[in-house]
Formats: sequence, structure tokens, C-alpha cells
Amino acid sequence: MSILLVGKIIGQSFPFFQKKHSYELVNQGPRPTSEAAINVKNFGAKGDGVTDDTEAIQNAIDSVNQKVGGTIYFPTGTYTISASIEIKNKNKIKINGDGYSSIIQARGTQNNPIAFPLITVSNNGSSKFVASDLLFQILHSDENLASGIATTGSDKLVDASIKNCWFSQTNIALKGEFVTLNFSSNIVELGKSGGIDIKGDNFRKVIIANNHFFANNKAHIRLHNTSSTKRGMNNISIIGNQFDQGIAPSYIKGEKSKGNGIDLKGISLFTIEGNNFNGYTPSNTKVSGEKQIGHAIKIIDSDNFIIGNNTYSQYKYSAIYLKNNSKFSIEGIVNGFNEAGVSVGNCNDFKVDMIVTNSKIGLSVENSSKFDIKGTYSNNYEHGITIINSSQGVIQASTTDNNLKKLPNRFGVFLSKNTNEVIVLNINPLKKNQISDIALDSSTFNNTVSNLNNFPLKKGAVLDKGIKNKINSNS
Repeated sequence: MSILLVGKIIGQSFPFFQKKHSYELVNQGPRPTSEAAINVKNFGAKGDGVTDDTEAIQNAIDSVNQKVGGTIYFPTGTYTISASIEIKNKNKIKINGDGYSSIIQARGTQNNPIAFPLITVSNNGSSKFVASDLLFQILHSDENLASGIATTGSDKLVDASIKNCWFSQTNIALKGEFVTLNFSSNIVELGKSGGIDIKGDNFRKVIIANNHFFANNKAHIRLHNTSSTKRGMNNISIIGNQFDQGIAPSYIKGEKSKGNGIDLKGISLFTIEGNNFNGYTPSNTKVSGEKQIGHAIKIIDSDNFIIGNNTYSQYKYSAIYLKNNSKFSIEGIVNGFNEAGVSVGNCNDFKVDMIVTNSKIGLSVENSSKFDIKGTYSNNYEHGITIINSSQGVIQASTTDNNLKKLPNRFGVFLSKNTNEVIVLNINPLKKNQISDIALDSSTFNNTVSNLNNFPLKKGAVLDKGIKNKINSNS
């Protein structure tokens, strides 16, 4: 798919690129360069889309003083390369261009795909790397080895900044190990193996903000801590991003929209806020519309985080899937999920305040403890809230008009499988001829159900089959 065609698809299909937003991405034209900027054309690069410019670009980069640093400038043009451009033992090096008209491109074939990063930054001896106002593109990329920018070496790259760039079909936009990173105002599209993929044990002071991630499989953002004992991945902010679906076959033949929006493991002290997750690929004349197979957010083995003020729609699994986490709070708006809008398992010490509609279950909490649940969980196909094998929680949420499928034994709030010491404060309106639907199964014990305002519960409002549960008690 050509860059012109990709741009046409995005411009026509996604009004995000046509309207002004606080995080709108635009090609702002030539950027000012300092007197010390090194023009790759002065080293023989043609930028004509035909000539192999690999050697000329490499010579330009190698000319930068190791300690003083410098700027490598790519004027408008298409710079074709046949091997990775390597940045070794360079401090304070910048590569920039004139916006999306400055293209670094590698062209493979279906039988001989590109199997290298367009830019490789050696961690050993390098720091303060900046890339801005460039378009990175690969035609036919290898799913395991290709990427836009990658790091290599035993150390971690310190102080990297990537802004106002476009990564198109690079398989992964950014891959490697970093200590600090600012990845802002970029477009990342059509990555078969994801958008950002960071694995390691020392990744902190990170900002991933105001980007548009479009049609990337596996995960738009994947951050995995490789240490089982060290919380070296921390102080991360993922804010103001737009996440749009995975790769549908209408974009790349043979692909299927599959993967999570954000996939985190072993992370501490982070915020995911102000993002929009849309997993739906619209139908066209050739294929029907489909939901992305995955979760909008998946977090495992993490602690001390906030998920707030995001919106979620049309992923096939859950909007938020949390397992083995602690000390967190989540809020936001969820609509249209095939499983629980929010799924929490093996977690403790957390708060949930969500609005969840048109999902299989509004909120599911399992094998967890010490929780505080507020919000609205209505118009879901089965239960509003399910609490399974959990304890020491408070539920103070609206759960009216669930069980849209009209199935038996589906409730607004359902406590089951040894759930104990949970307080349900009913806040649903008790109008004439209306009853609440709170149920406790036979294995539950020592739970309490009461009206929030101390009014007696209406007869039949609670179905209690448990042991020593307190109904209509304000103690």
C-alpha cells in the first residue's frame, strides 16, 4: 500500500485527521534547522525514491562528533535504504526532516520482506537521541525482525524523544530498551506486530502522549517487565492517545484484527488517562464490520496505577482486563463488549467507578479483596455486577435494567462462590411496582445488603440463599 493510498484511507475514514483536536497530528511543513545541521544530500543522498541512499546517510551520521552531537537533516524526498542506518557511540544526535514529505523507506517483496530496523541506535555509548518530522515506511516487512526505530546493546538508551513522526507498515514503530522516553504526536499505523514494544527491567520517566495508533495487531502499546523481582518499569504516562482497531483484511490481505490496545506486565506507578479506544473496523463493499479480538487495556502483575477518563468501544473481549494487581483506581465509560466491560481477577485494594453499558456483564470481580465499587452498570446483557469468591468490599452502584437477554438467574448485583464480608448499599430507585435485583447464592456468608438512605428494602428486592447474610441491616 503506497503512502498516498494510506493517507487517503485515513483522511477519508477517520475524521480525527480532518477536525481540530488538542492532540491533532498535522504536517506542519519545514522545521528550522541550526547552522550546524548536516544535510544528507551533501553526502550524496538523492532522496529520489530510486537510488540506494544507505551509504550516504550512514556517512552523514558517522560524521557527527561523538561528544558534541549534531543534527542530521533530511530535506523533502524519499530516501530508499537497503540496510539499517546505525547510530553508534553518539550523544545528543538528532535526525529530522520537513514533516511527512521526508520519507525514510525500505522496500521488500512478499517473498523477500525487509528484516531490519530502519534506524538502529546502539545503547552502548549513546544518549539523548531525537527523531522528529519524518515518515518511516517499509513495504513488505518481516513480522519478527523489522521495525521503524530499534535499540541494541547491553545498556539502555537514555533520554530518547520521538515527535511528529509517521510510522507506516514498519511492523513495529519502536522496539528495544530505554530508560527515558517521550513519544508524542506521532502516527503509528499498519504494524503487524504492534506499535510500541518495550521489554526490559529499567524503563522510567516515560510519556506516550497525543499519538494516533491505527490498525496495529498484537498491541498498540506493549510494555513488559522482564524481571520477576524488580519494579524497574515505572513512572509512565499514557495520555491523550487515539487507538483505532487492528489490521483488518481490507487494509492488508491475510491479516485479521487481533490484539490488545495497551498490554502491560510488571509495571508500577503509571497513569492511563484521556485516551479513546475504538476496536471496530467499519464494513465496506468487500468485508463486513468486525470488532478487534482482544482487550482495550490488559494489565497483569502491576501496582499503584490510575486508569481514568478513557472511553472504550467495540473490542471483542473486555474493555479493561486486570489480573494480579494491587493499589489502583479505574474510571471511564465502556460500551459494547462481548465479555465483562471490566474484568478484575486476583486483585486487592482497588476502586472502580465506571459507566458500563451494552456488554455481557458490566463488572466482574473474582478472587479479590478490599474493593470499593461505584458507578453505573446498566443495560448489559446479563448481570450488572458479579462478585465471585471475593471479600471485604463495598458496592454502592446503580445496576438497573440489566439482563437484556431475559435469561433466568441474572441480576443487577450477584454475589457467589464463597463471597463474604461485602457490603451492598442499594442506590437503585424503588418506584411503584419495581424491585431491585440483588442476589446472594448459597455459598455466600457474612455479607450485608442495605438501602443507602436507611429506608427498608422493598419486599423481594433481595434474593438471599446464603449463610448469616444481613439483609436490610444498617450495621
